[in-house]
Amino acid sequence: MVSATTYCEMSPERRIYGALDIPMSKNGLGMCQYVATPYNTQENSLVPNKLWTTTFTPLGGITHTHMDYYGRHQYMVHLFGRKVWLLWPPTPENLKKFAPFHTQFPETDLMSWCIDELEGLQVLYCTDEQAFVVKPNVFHACLSIGTSGHSGTWVWTLPGYEDSFRMVSWGLNWMKGKLGTDAPPGDYEGELDTIQSKLNSWRDLVKVNRQDPDSGAASDLLRILDTELSDVSFVQSLQEKEA
Repeated sequence: MVSATTYCEMSPERRIYGALDIPMSKNGLGMCQYVATPYNTQENSLVPNKLWTTTFTPLGGITHTHMDYYGRHQYMVHLFGRKVWLLWPPTPENLKKFAPFHTQFPETDLMSWCIDELEGLQVLYCTDEQAFVVKPNVFHACLSIGTSGHSGTWVWTLPGYEDSFRMVSWGLNWMKGKLGTDAPPGDYEGELDTIQSKLNSWRDLVKVNRQDPDSGAASDLLRILDTELSDVSFVQSLQEKEA
């Protein structure tokens, strides 16, 4: 899969593209037998089977600032090459500033803007094979100093349910802000389905951990978020009918 969100401007006519989210195959990444240690052995964590993907970026490739989905941890393995990760925490102030850019294709130098405007910047420079975890909805941008690749998978873990659900709630409120405005549907189409799938994963995790101390509180928040999701879905359906 080729995405124009990763590119380097070489000239007005030429760009270098990266390959994002290459799915795992039995004879490809599957042969490496990577596991999300220690989450894959913990009952209070959920690591989906066969959802490892690989990202390949060339020298000079830039992945503009973004955040991935809502409320899940990401287990990353830097495979080869040199890559700089710029990371910002999803603080209330950062979320407020970044909201207009969420899901949008960057038309300006968004990375430089984030360096100037967002708080809490951290830098990770990867050169050798190493694993690290990106917490839910951490803003990140990547610069490939050389041809490089990394793989990753998703993780839900009960001890982190509060951070996760906070970001799901933010996503729903962001959707509410889009509905009823001039924003084109392409700005937010599919986001409710994405949030629904994340809540379904949480339901699966809570179901098999009923005795966990965090399970009850997580279940209560799930019910609240289900109600919020239904409300947003209802408003969206009314808007589609009126259109």
